[in-house]
Amino acid sequence: MTTESGTTFSNPMFKFLRKLPPFRWFAPACGVPMNVIPFCPELLAETGSGEAEVREKLAALLAGNVRPTAVFGANNLITMAIMKVLKKMAVAIPRDMAVIGFDDWDWAELIDPPVTVVAQPTYDIGLKAAELLLGRIKAKKGKKRLYRPALAVFEPSIIVRKSCGFSSQEEK
Repeated sequence: MTTESGTTFSNPMFKFLRKLPPFRWFAPACGVPMNVIPFCPELLAETGSGEAEVREKLAALLAGNVRPTAVFGANNLITMAIMKVLKKMAVAIPRDMAVIGFDDWDWAELIDPPVTVVAQPTYDIGLKAAELLLGRIKAKKGKKRLYRPALAVFEPSIIVRKSCGFSSQEEK
């Protein structure tokens, strides 16, 4: 898909985020009313997970007219690259830039600072996938059927850690 500015967006997650800005997930969880945070499409940048590509995109964002105060990594590899690049650029996390990632990987809480994430209910997703697969296998033993795609919606959760500027863990 090509936008009016000529930028190509091919990643499905990126297309989704262009339609539903990430702050729609984070703002209410952080007690910020939705109308307080303006949506700036020029702050969206598609990137691969390579450190060089992430560095290039972050440098362009930081040099722009509107400097972002937070960055969202669409997967764990991109989030890890964002953390590495910001540290190499001497951008203090979270003082200068908050970082939020998608998916709660095992080491997200072990790095400094621990990374705030949108966590998927991976066990429930796997359970539903197995249930659907077993249903298809069972149905094949009987008469032939036309299979339709199944839709399953899973609610993500936000695990707040220090990379976004505060942490629910600090109170413990």
